[in-house]
Amino acid sequence: MPIARQTSVAPIWGGLCFILLYRTLPADLVLSVQLMHQYGIPVSQIAIGWLVTALPALMPLLCFMALAHRGQSALWPWLVLPPVAWLLCQFALAIIAGIVITRFGLAPPWSETLSDLLFRLAVRLWSVHVLTVLLTTLACGYACWREYRQARA
Repeated sequence: MPIARQTSVAPIWGGLCFILLYRTLPADLVLSVQLMHQYGIPVSQIAIGWLVTALPALMPLLCFMALAHRGQSALWPWLVLPPVAWLLCQFALAIIAGIVITRFGLAPPWSETLSDLLFRLAVRLWSVHVLTVLLTTLACGYACWREYRQARA
């Protein structure tokens, strides 16, 4: 198979995984346009709000593209790296949000510590949402790995 077929598998399955993980993308885009026009919210604030929700959903896409670029043929990286990258991105965003809230926000530093914020995030994440993300990334990772392997053969 040509090399273009091998590298086109990752964006397709990564894009599908992004759409499945970020189910509210169309509604968020419409709401962003409405907020911009009706309330005059700056584009930078809308972009930051959109990136906070889109960035974790983009992690599997980036993992699939990196694995396809490296020529990884083993199954375990395709299954393990996307959910781990999603989880690490969630925690990184929580840490950044905690720092911004306590340093630059109006909340006093003693109102909620960073560990309390991370604990609340962990409790919230270990729910049906995490199981949905895990199953979605596992299914997309397996399908991407299978098609990538078939394209190489």
